[in-house]
Amino acid sequence: MLYLKEFFTFQSDVRNLSDTTLETYRVSLKLYAVYLAENGINGAEQATTADVAAFMAGERQRGCSAPTCNCRLAALRTYYDYLCRFQGVQFNPCVDIRPMRTARNLPDAINEDTMHDVLNQFDITSWHGARAAAIVTTLYMCGFRI
Repeated sequence: MLYLKEFFTFQSDVRNLSDTTLETYRVSLKLYAVYLAENGINGAEQATTADVAAFMAGERQRGCSAPTCNCRLAALRTYYDYLCRFQGVQFNPCVDIRPMRTARNLPDAINEDTMHDVLNQFDITSWHGARAAAIVTTLYMCGFRI
C-alpha cells in the first residue's frame, strides 16, 4: 500500500496519536491490504467505494462487532484522507460509507428497595440530613444519573 511509513510518521509525530490508536490503524490497514490483494486490486489508490464497502461487509461476516468495524472504517478513512491531502490521490472511497449503528446500553436504574435503603442512611431529624435526603430524592425522582 502507498506511503504507509509516511502515514504512520505523520499520525504519530504531527497528530500525536497514541500507540494504541496507531496499532489499531496498523491492524486495520494490514487486513485491508490482504483484502485488496485477494481481490486483485493493485493498491489502495485503485479501490472504489464498493471495494471498501465489501471489505467492511466481509469484516462483519467474519464476526467483528459494529464498534470494531467502525474503528476499521475510521482507520481507512484517515488513511485515505492522508493520501488525498498529501500524496495526490484524487478520491477517498470512504467518504460515502456510513459507520454501522451501535446499540446504546441504558444505565441500570436503582430499584425502589435500594433507594429506600439509601434514604434511610440520612438522619432526617437534623437539618443537614433532611437537606441531603431531599436532594437525593429529587435527583432520583427526576431520573438524574450521578
